[in-house]
Amino acid sequence: MSLAISNGIDQFLADHGSLPLPTDNAPAGRDLDADTGSASGLVAVLSGKEPADSSTKPQNPGGVDYLEGIKPAKQLKPTRAKSAPPWANGLMTEGTPPQYSIVDAWGNLYHLRLDTDGDGWVENPDPLQVADGRTKLKKRVIVWSAGKDGREATWEDNPMSWD
Repeated sequence: MSLAISNGIDQFLADHGSLPLPTDNAPAGRDLDADTGSASGLVAVLSGKEPADSSTKPQNPGGVDYLEGIKPAKQLKPTRAKSAPPWANGLMTEGTPPQYSIVDAWGNLYHLRLDTDGDGWVENPDPLQVADGRTKLKKRVIVWSAGKDGREATWEDNPMSWD
């Protein structure tokens, strides 16, 4: 799913000539980190569901769904562990007005790094690859999640949109 999110952002860039931006903060002349949680507003932009009463100009005025291949999240069975996420593997829609998020197969949000400084490169968040000398990635956007163990620091199980 990290690749589907990345591809959706690439298509948005091709159509609009700019990257979609989270509505909760603006880039400051450097690459921007965001996530697929509802607070960032990025999923609403990419799915063409920006709020109509928004006080800012819509980024996706045509309402194109750049995430059309992402299925609705599945509700998980309740567990005794209170920290277990209730949803997994897809697009979540909750609340009124609707709030949109995307979670991985284990209920974790995806993380994104957007090339908002426009140099065509982003810093590599994977310390294992950085230790091997791959400090930057020639990408406009990268997407990853914390994987099965829910810990971002253990990169062996983290789904990534790059090789």
